[in-house]
Order: sequence, then structure tokens, then C-alpha cells
Amino acid sequence: MNRIRMGIVLFITILLQNTVFSRIQILGVQPNVALPVIVLLSIGFSSYAGGFSGLTIGLVEDILFSPVIGYHALIYFVTGFVIGNFEYRLNIKDNKTGMLITALATLGIFAFELVVSLFTGSSAAYIAHLKGPLLLEILMNSLLYYGVAMGIGRLFIFPNVRFY
Repeated sequence: MNRIRMGIVLFITILLQNTVFSRIQILGVQPNVALPVIVLLSIGFSSYAGGFSGLTIGLVEDILFSPVIGYHALIYFVTGFVIGNFEYRLNIKDNKTGMLITALATLGIFAFELVVSLFTGSSAAYIAHLKGPLLLEILMNSLLYYGVAMGIGRLFIFPNVRFY
């Protein structure tokens, strides 16, 4: 049952990200609703669920909007998988933990994009983004996590005990 719900949540996330949130800009920064959903599913279920959700959302974003397929898929997959590996140490019931992890994931994604842009020679935009809008993006994604956890977190039955 959770797999069907996860599929529906991923579809709604992709739909909202590409139709609503892609048109909203606050001081030049767009909110990213995909990242809080990936963090919530990674913390709530496992590294495989987080990696799968990141890969799915990333591939759809790449197919629709990117000239290179696999860039966002790789970033979101690694983010979901790494966060999911720490799932047994994280409290899914505490929203502050998820907000902090979303902030760290936003910072990690920015660092990865900066390194890639340094190799491709287009790092001027990312360095300018470092001075101000990055903090706003971290704040927006963290607040979005709270909204996602309140809305989507009630749809799932997250396992409390995991046996490995």
C-alpha cells in the first residue's frame, strides 16, 4: 500500500514542482519541493526508497528541462541514498531533524553543482549565488520540509523498528 502512495506522492511532487513552484521566485530563488519529499521518504523508509524517489524525480526533471539527462537524477539519487543510510539514527517524528537535513542537503547539492560548474567553466553564477540567495534557498527548502512533513507525512505508515 505504501508503494502505491509513494508513486502518487512522486507524481504529485513532479507535477507541483514543474507547474507551480517553477513559476514562483522569491528574491530570485525558486523553491524546490522535490528535495523535502526525497528527504522525508529517505528518513521514513530506507536508502532504497530515498534513492528510488530521487532517481525518479531527477530523471523526469532531466527529461523535461535539462539538455543533459542524468544530472539531477544523480544528485537526487545520491542525496536520497545517503540520507536513507542514516535512517535508523534519525527521528521521523521530529520535524526539526528533517528541516536540518533538508538544509544540509541543499548545501550539499549546491556544493556539488559548484564543483561541476568549476569543471565546465561556468562558475560565476554559482559564486554570485553563494553570497545571498543560497541562505534564502536553504530557508525556503527547510520550511517546505515542514509543510511536506505535515501534509504527506500523514499518508504513510513509517516503520518504527527495522531488522537488518
